[in-house]
Amino acid sequence: MNDAPEEVTDLEPPLDQGEWAGWSVWSGRQPFVEHVGPFYTRRAADGNMECGCVARPEMLNGQGVVHGGALMAFADHAIFQIAYDQLRGLQGLTVSLNGEFLSAASANARLIGRGEVLKAGRNLIFIQGLLKADDVPTLGFSGVVKVLRHHH
Repeated sequence: MNDAPEEVTDLEPPLDQGEWAGWSVWSGRQPFVEHVGPFYTRRAADGNMECGCVARPEMLNGQGVVHGGALMAFADHAIFQIAYDQLRGLQGLTVSLNGEFLSAASANARLIGRGEVLKAGRNLIFIQGLLKADDVPTLGFSGVVKVLRHHH
């Protein structure tokens, strides 16, 4: 029996050039994510999933830095990527999402979200992570995902 995690199936093939070479575009058929994205995902060298995006001008607030809501939206996306192996292709809903703003993110910053699953039960997955903007810790986040199980 092979216990290795299956590769991500809702991703396009990895890009072979450019700033996001080696990353896949997440294509989970969500209009909001497609509107604010693109969001990228890859399996890091340590085996964990990580996600990234570029802070586009539309994400900025009146002070010229990335809006807190945009950071939280990206964190909401990140908790699902971090819990990818625990979800095993099932869908989920965010039950809780908490964030601590650590520093501002500038326009065109490269945002990277990484984290870990603290606990994965049958119905709930607890995740914590850190979003960095150009390698500067920007948002600490934690969340709970409810696993949706469709009964036939």
